[in-house]
Amino acid sequence: MQPGSVVKVVPHFPTNVHKVTGCTAPGVRCPDQGTNFVYLRTAPRRLAHLVKDVGLHPRGFSTTDVADVGARVDSGQKFVVADTYKNWIAIWYLGALGWIYIPPGHSPLVRSSGETVTAADEEAPVYGRAYPERGAYPKTIPYQIVRPLHYTIGAGQAYVVADDDITTDYYYATTYDDSAPDDHTDVVGEDTYYGLWFGHRMAFVRAADLTLQ
Repeated sequence: MQPGSVVKVVPHFPTNVHKVTGCTAPGVRCPDQGTNFVYLRTAPRRLAHLVKDVGLHPRGFSTTDVADVGARVDSGQKFVVADTYKNWIAIWYLGALGWIYIPPGHSPLVRSSGETVTAADEEAPVYGRAYPERGAYPKTIPYQIVRPLHYTIGAGQAYVVADDDITTDYYYATTYDDSAPDDHTDVVGEDTYYGLWFGHRMAFVRAADLTLQ
């Protein structure tokens, strides 16, 4: 697989066994069994740190704890290949490289297809929700602030579009009987967003901040 190509996560469940801890007590290894995810590491080495998720771990790396999804991609997700090295493939993940080990016989990544995007400028902010711009709200409905998350898409990185041309809206309802001004109103904005496979979860990025490849 060449850099720039799209891959889909499809682990072979019976043989896709990874170390997971914390099922019964912190740090204690859970019983081995098939999983629907694969880990990502900071370098193409089996003992390299798991990748960082600055939103979950501001001061450290992700872990193997059963509830820690910071360094995992799940079955069905799509990503863009960034680099390859021997039995390893790197994808763009949470604004950085994440290396995935490819065991002989059952690759957890298969070739796929999909629209991909890059940052239109040096970097593109990433959001957790796609709400309308301030000007779309009437005076009687409080503006819902949309702040960027801890992550950005840097220049040269690429991600797969999971949902395109998302129209922003916010449904305002504070009563059951429409007694408040403009209650039960759907505020629709002019901004549009893309939903991207960005980490273990989807994220939103303004279409104006991205370039389709």
